[in-house]
Amino acid sequence: MFLLSDEYPISCMSKLLNIKRPAYYKWIKKGCPITKKYNKEHAIIIEEKHYRLEQMYGVD
Repeated sequence: MFLLSDEYPISCMSKLLNIKRPAYYKWIKKGCPITKKYNKEHAIIIEEKHYRLEQMYGVD
């Protein structure tokens, strides 16, 4: 979410991922060094899937 926050609102991503915004901000403030390296990898995978699906959201 952090890597995509420039493109998408945190509120929309948290709703989509079923994550409460305060929990997300607490996690960001606290930091999670173990998962930091994975966030970028996940963001890349999500972005690739997004473009493969012609930037479509949800279900038609």
